[in-house]
Amino acid sequence: MLGDTLCNRDVPMKYGRVAAIAVVLALILLSVAAQPAAANPETRRDSLRAYIDDHYDAVEGGYHLPTSDFSRNEPTFAAIAILDDLRILGLRPPFKAPEDFVKMIEFTIDLQRNVTDEEHGGFGESAFGVVDQYTTYNAVNLFYLLSSQDDIPGISGKAINETAVLTWINTTQTTSGGFSNQPGDSPDIVSTFYALHTVDSVLGDVPGALEDWLLNETATIEWISSCREGDAYKLSPTSSIAGVTPTAAALMSLSILEALPSASEIQSITDWVIARQVKTSDGGGFLGGFEESLKSNDTNVASTYWALEVLDQFGGIESVNDSLAARFIIDSQAVDGSWGLVPGIEKGRLYYAFYAIRSLSLIGQLDMLNEEDPNSPPPPLFDWKVALIIGIIAVAAVGGFLSIRMD
Repeated sequence: MLGDTLCNRDVPMKYGRVAAIAVVLALILLSVAAQPAAANPETRRDSLRAYIDDHYDAVEGGYHLPTSDFSRNEPTFAAIAILDDLRILGLRPPFKAPEDFVKMIEFTIDLQRNVTDEEHGGFGESAFGVVDQYTTYNAVNLFYLLSSQDDIPGISGKAINETAVLTWINTTQTTSGGFSNQPGDSPDIVSTFYALHTVDSVLGDVPGALEDWLLNETATIEWISSCREGDAYKLSPTSSIAGVTPTAAALMSLSILEALPSASEIQSITDWVIARQVKTSDGGGFLGGFEESLKSNDTNVASTYWALEVLDQFGGIESVNDSLAARFIIDSQAVDGSWGLVPGIEKGRLYYAFYAIRSLSLIGQLDMLNEEDPNSPPPPLFDWKVALIIGIIAVAAVGGFLSIRMD
């Protein structure tokens, strides 16, 4: 009788012990599963991508400026050009963020002025923005980048009025032969490059088409030549200083017109550009970047981009100190994830980021984007998962202790 009673009393104690042990094991397994994730610092590429995604306009399908929520021409072209250089544009699906190619190309098409507008044929910064050479150049490049993704349903068949583009470009050619930013303005060599590049992009490889559309090709060539000063070019014949940007624009314009100077002259010109890189710490400006003019001490990302672009096309890029240039470019990333013209900028621009990424691509240094971003927030000193694990272990310890006491 007494033995039966003792046996019956042991049964619930054994069940309690088993239950307690099971709870302890479950809690221990849970604590293992809840191990804190290793801290993965944000890279410069991550910061740039986050900045791009944050400026996407889901309503119109383009990208907006930090000061506005509405899509704009310049940041949209810059973002798509960056994603193209980073080999993201051709991925399927192409983006992590919900970009819509069809919506974006329709936004781009809507930037072109129709026949009832005074600026018929050109493209604006927005549907109501000013039309000029720069905005037209960006929009046409953007349209062709997007339309090249014709494997995406809805892209094929989208078109801009190419004849109207060419007609508007011709309204900006001056009697001197150069092209202006807007009709009636004075010509400058960068606007001339934008105009010729746009016309060349629209016409493609049609033989003789460029000559047929330009009002006076000979005058254009002569005007560009009149901007030359020694081994470089000025913004216009009346400008006082030659610079990297007009020199690059001049050579690329003459290349489109198939009117380049002799090989020895091109060598002298590219040597002049190469000499604008600051390669020593006592050279003034930021080490590694290109200054705009002789001893101007204004190294910046824009001048560096134009220098590398022209050197890539006409030889001489092998003479660039790639590591110094890449260091300057990468250090010019702004705190917000975009790019400034120089290091130490808090808020940058997507177009400067385009200059930077294209430059890094030209010198084969895109891997530097995998560096840890020094501006990314540091990991928390105390992970909440650690607190959770400590709590779980405490509960497990108490449960184990109670199960032993029950025994």
